[in-house]
Order: sequence, then structure tokens, then C-alpha cells
Amino acid sequence: MTFTGFIGAACMFPLRAIIATCVALRIHPNILTFVGVLINIAAACALATGRFVTAGVIMIVANIFDFIDGKVARELHAETKFGGFWDSVIDRFSDIALFIGLIYLYSSLRRTDYVMITALAMMFAIMTSYT
Repeated sequence: MTFTGFIGAACMFPLRAIIATCVALRIHPNILTFVGVLINIAAACALATGRFVTAGVIMIVANIFDFIDGKVARELHAETKFGGFWDSVIDRFSDIALFIGLIYLYSSLRRTDYVMITALAMMFAIMTSYT
């Protein structure tokens, strides 16, 4: 087994338990998607105040929700076109929230150059998913 394969397998162990719990509780995948964006908004607030490590940890938790929502949908046989659309739209809201957190931070530091670079990155991140 490769090193990355080992890491992937190790990470999947707790994720499988989380997915199984969500399936057992019949938590709708769209709820998981929505919870993920709320957590990313908390990460954006941490970014806005310059707490990058805290923001990173919060983003990891948010991305767990982004990862498991599709897995839970498949396990529950609840995959829908709307669910795929919802996931895609909410992912963009998460991206935008994080970028806005950085823009707020950089504007409060009067770093116009960083504001412009972050705004440009936000624009390209949003455009890429729809091209």
C-alpha cells in the first residue's frame, strides 16, 4: 500500500462511522450540505479576525460535511438533481464566505493590494465551476 493510500484509508475509518451514523439517523443529505456552509461561515469569521489556524481547523470540519453529504445521499438512495444543484450552489456560497472573510481582514489592515488579489481569486473560483 502506498503512503497516500494508507493516509486515505486511515482517514476513511472515522468518516465511515460518521456516514453510518447519519444514515442510521436518516439525516437528509441537504441538511448536511447546509450545516457545512454554516460551519464555513464560522471559518470566514475566524479569517476576518486573522485567526488562520482556527479558520483552518473549522474549514476541515466543514469539508467533512461537504464530503459526507453525497455519500449519505447514495447510502439513503436519496440522490436527486436538486441535491446535486444544491450542493454545487452551497459550495459556491462557502467559497464566497471564506473569500469575504479574507477581504474584510485585508481591508481592515488597509491592504488594498491583498483585497484586489483576493477579489480576483474569488471571481476565478466562482467562474471555474460554471465553465
